[in-house]
Amino acid sequence: MKALKWFFGAQVVYKIVIAVNKVSFFCLYIRIFITPIFRRICFTGIAVVTSWGLAYVLVTIFQCKPMASFWDKTIKNPRCLHNETLWMSYSVLNIVFDLIILALPIRPVSELRLPKAKKIGLLVVFGMGTL
Repeated sequence: MKALKWFFGAQVVYKIVIAVNKVSFFCLYIRIFITPIFRRICFTGIAVVTSWGLAYVLVTIFQCKPMASFWDKTIKNPRCLHNETLWMSYSVLNIVFDLIILALPIRPVSELRLPKAKKIGLLVVFGMGTL
């Protein structure tokens, strides 16, 4: 029972950390790339990721009614969401946001007046952040 309580808490913290990490990439891009359209895209990304993260944190916290039925299996007739569906939807959206964050700097870097090798090197540096 204690392990399931820790698992419950870890799920919430994990989702917060993932959302904050993605927001930090958008903030980095806002500081590096100064074109207005790119900045608007980043601010939109921050709003979407923040909303997504908050929604999944709340769904994770309130996935069972009563909440304690997540870790206390002796509670009779709990009403819980289907965990596999919840995790799959979270994972798919997480991957989609990762790909968007990875692809965002491609165009601004390709428009820089640098030799092709340096542009590729710069894109590799941005790509390393996704690991």
